[in-house]
This record gives sequence, C-alpha cells and structure tokens, in this order.
Amino acid sequence: FGGLTTNSLYSWDPSAGPLSTTKTVVQDEHQLWWIDTFAWANDGTVWVTTNHLNKYFFGGMDFSGASGPNFRILRIQVGTNSYMSPAAPELVA
Repeated sequence: FGGLTTNSLYSWDPSAGPLSTTKTVVQDEHQLWWIDTFAWANDGTVWVTTNHLNKYFFGGMDFSGASGPNFRILRIQVGTNSYMSPAAPELVA
C-alpha cells in the first residue's frame, strides 16, 4: 500500500501481526508522491502511478512542466507476485 504522507510503498503480511508490522519497500520523495494505483506483474514487480493530486486540490499544480511531471508510471521490484497470481502447477514424478 502507498504511504500518501511519507512518499513510500509499504508491504504488510496480515499473518505477521498488526498493521504496525509493515515494512517499507521503497521511499522516494522525488518520485513516489501520492501513490494511488497498483498493477501487479507476475515477475516480482508492481506498477504504480504517482501524481501531484494533493497540489491540485490546493491550487499549486504546475501545468507548464517547469517543475517536472505531475504524473508518473513506475515499475518497482517487490520480490513477490500478486496473491491472485495462479499457483505453480504441482509436478508429479
């Protein structure tokens, strides 16, 4: 899940304990602002979108491009696949 106020991507295993046991996967205050969309790839990565939506609400979004992009699509290595990913077939000898 995305940390909207921390510019971070977190992971949490509910079987490991309460939400306070989360792990920071990556934190980057230049690229990970307002992570809000996730798409799992079956190669151990997740695609995310980030944006300056928070600046839009307060009238500070720069549409000229002078201060950099307002939206990004990033691929992040997380080392696991989606829980919806099909399990590997069982090999029978």
